[in-house]
Amino acid sequence: MGQMGTKGVVCEVESVLQLIRGRWRVLILRELEGGPRRHSELLRSLDGISQKVLTESLRCMERQGLVSRAETSGTQIKVEYALTHSGTDLMTIVMAMHKWARKHRSLMNRVAQDLQRHRARRSSLTSVPGSHGAGAGAI
Repeated sequence: MGQMGTKGVVCEVESVLQLIRGRWRVLILRELEGGPRRHSELLRSLDGISQKVLTESLRCMERQGLVSRAETSGTQIKVEYALTHSGTDLMTIVMAMHKWARKHRSLMNRVAQDLQRHRARRSSLTSVPGSHGAGAGAI
């Protein structure tokens, strides 16, 4: 299931998960699933994302081969982003994960509650006066 890399066996599944890590990657892919979108359209449709994070995410996803960037010249340069074939294939996996999560909703609710508790605990450790965030890595 894996092949040797410089640090030992690399799991392909772990590598795929690295492609969609972070808060915004899957949401960007989902928005592009409907067809090419301009940067400003993505910014409007992804509530809470900053222009900087969107730009960095799109550039990274373009380097990874998940997203293509197309410029068309005219009176104004128009830039559109779209899923590549690899990005479309990856969305098939993401949708399978979505279907699994819906099927196992009670498990997912427990996971979400555990994550909230973990974040609250971590937040309380880093906000202790005089701790200077020393407890943040303890969890």
